[in-house]
Amino acid sequence: MKGLKTLIRLEKNRLDALRKDLALLENEKEQFEQFSQQLLDQLHAELQAAESMAEMRGFFGDFSSRIKKQRQQIAQHVAGLERRMAAIRDQMADIFSQMKKYEIALENHVKREKEKLAAREQLQMDEVATQRFHRALEERP
Repeated sequence: MKGLKTLIRLEKNRLDALRKDLALLENEKEQFEQFSQQLLDQLHAELQAAESMAEMRGFFGDFSSRIKKQRQQIAQHVAGLERRMAAIRDQMADIFSQMKKYEIALENHVKREKEKLAAREQLQMDEVATQRFHRALEERP
């Protein structure tokens, strides 16, 4: 029983560590997505500026391709983060499943021990009742 409690505690610790890792990855993903959106907003602002100023049009092509390249790199990085996050979620599901098995085994063990204790107490009470009955028979004339 003590071993099951230890295993449950270890699995909970592993789950907590994975939750922290997942939260960090989600935060990192969100930051990259925000940066990508900022680049897109910057691209749109520069496009409007290039449309209004003829001398800016020559520089816009290079700027645009650089922004698109950065956004592609960010998208690739975000995809990698999502794969890592999916792997962590899979690990969490496996650990949670294993932890539930341990918890069920512990519950069953506790239930069996209570049943054994109740059966022993019932036997003792039956024995006491039997002894009283025999004494009562012996005391009768």
